Amino acid sequence: MVSNKRFISSESPISFKEKKYLFLRKKDLNDLLSYLQKNFEKEEETFPDGEIIFFQRSLSSIRKEQHEKEIRELNKIRTFVQENQTETFSEKLFSLIKEKNMTQTECYEKALIDRRLFSKIRSDKNYQPKKTTVLSFVFALKLNKTQAEELLFCAGYSLTPSSHFDLIILYFLEKNIHDVFLINEALFAFEFPLLGSNPHKKEI
Repeated sequence: MVSNKRFISSESPISFKEKKYLFLRKKDLNDLLSYLQKNFEKEEETFPDGEIIFFQRSLSSIRKEQHEKEIRELNKIRTFVQENQTETFSEKLFSLIKEKNMTQTECYEKALIDRRLFSKIRSDKNYQPKKTTVLSFVFALKLNKTQAEELLFCAGYSLTPSSHFDLIILYFLEKNIHDVFLINEALFAFEFPLLGSNPHKKEI
């Protein structure tokens, strides 16, 4: 007997091989094909409505629960940030400038900071400066060690004795020396990054 294996797929039209069979006539094959097509379509049309509705409701419920959970978590994070956030670097900087009775121009010039960079810091309270930029303002404002550490902290930095660069900065803070040009010469001698965005500019 000739084996008659058929593969029915919803992704392609149902068909049969055109050849002679021992027991099946072409009419029988056409009838079978019509039956398969009819029942395949009928099966799609008569899929239990109750199961579809249940699935849709379940999916909708899951999505709603996930969304509500995400909103609750975001609210918790927002509350935590609001309750624990301290001054940003920009806010702390301008507070210190006012406290030291300096003009903004005087401050950024003493710090050897470019006017455009200073403008960015002023216009964006969440501006993230480089560590050398923060230290430039530390010495321009003639801050002591405690004040310097507070300003650094607002920008996400600290001074540590495990860093040679930081130790040089600590040395000048402890000696109460705030001459940026002198500090830059020391940093240059030890091949460390210099302070200020324009460290070679001389004060007028």
